[in-house]
Amino acid sequence: MNRLLARVRHRLPLLTEISLLLFLFGLFFPVKAAQSVGWAGLCLTGLLSLSNRSLTSRDRSWVVACLLMLASGWWGMQVASDPKGSWTAFWSYQMIGKGFFGALALSSTRFSAEQIRRLLIFLLLMLVARNIAMVIYGYQHPVFLGGTEYAVEEFLLGYRRQGDHLLVLFPFILAAAFVWEKYKNVVLSLMCVEILLLASTGWRGAWMGFAGGCLMLLVMFRAWGMLVVLAIGSIAVAVIGLAASSTNIVAMAISRGFGDSNRVNMVWKPVLDMLAQSNWQGYGFGQSRYLELISTYSAVHPERAIPVLGDAHNMILNFAMAAGWLGAFAFVVTLVCGMVLCLLRLRDKTVFPEQTILLAGTAAAWLATYGLLGLTDQPHYNNLAVLAVLTSVALASSRTELRR
Repeated sequence: MNRLLARVRHRLPLLTEISLLLFLFGLFFPVKAAQSVGWAGLCLTGLLSLSNRSLTSRDRSWVVACLLMLASGWWGMQVASDPKGSWTAFWSYQMIGKGFFGALALSSTRFSAEQIRRLLIFLLLMLVARNIAMVIYGYQHPVFLGGTEYAVEEFLLGYRRQGDHLLVLFPFILAAAFVWEKYKNVVLSLMCVEILLLASTGWRGAWMGFAGGCLMLLVMFRAWGMLVVLAIGSIAVAVIGLAASSTNIVAMAISRGFGDSNRVNMVWKPVLDMLAQSNWQGYGFGQSRYLELISTYSAVHPERAIPVLGDAHNMILNFAMAAGWLGAFAFVVTLVCGMVLCLLRLRDKTVFPEQTILLAGTAAAWLATYGLLGLTDQPHYNNLAVLAVLTSVALASSRTELRR
């Protein structure tokens, strides 16, 4: 038995890496088998590596944030009319619970420079794969500039909802260009592709998120030349879209402006009213529960013509609807910790180049996806699980613990 445990511990880094990649693959391309096997592997290797390292204050802060998020899932089950449905949405369908439990398991696991390098290559492959999937969907249902079906809400939302993965993944590639400068021209070309794809969605919140995440990295690494390229590329797409016609998706998005007065009155205020009715206790997780509540509210107030949307178009309000003040607090703490702890960790002299990329990319991805896009829309909850486990990996290793 001791010999078997010794062999398992010897292979533990490889097992953890394989489990992490399987879990991430299952999140980017919902494959239940990969999600389940990868998550089980993370839990097992996390338990076996508990004695490997002591947690720093930053690690402990992240552990507290993860525990708060899991506590919000438990509370959502307590206040839900269908406790089992709420827990299933939190744990299985939306993957929040599994993501943060996996992040807890990874908080005691050390990753080497070589492992992180392979992880970064995997993220690049996932970005390319998501780009290809997005183009294929856009070709099958013409929602590109001047396409015949972009006015059909079902097709447009199906296309647009693939765009938030670009906000999660591209910051890691951009950060790599600053650490490994020989790839800068390739990344510049890839940035142009991402700008064009996001422009074709007409998703103003994603535009803002992408710009904010890139801006954080460009300022962090003082890449003023690339900042000019980003600005010129964005302006060029806007000008071309406006000049092409007044009915293409870019022109229509720009003509609506970037204010949210209508969203405040028609979406957020009804949500605040419903939260007040629950004494800020929430109603449980799951889109079906939210649709039931907003449909009832809209029917009770026909004079206000409240639209029945699938979410509150604000991540803080989404978590508040699910788990009350605790859910909103847990989300804000997670978001702030994900960004701030990674930025603070970058100041350490023990950080090696691959970890620098992962830390900077994780901080920017948090800002882009949930700090900016999350203010006006609901990115996939799967992305929350992705960033949770990547944050644990980014914070875990140091040069003093792992000699390259």
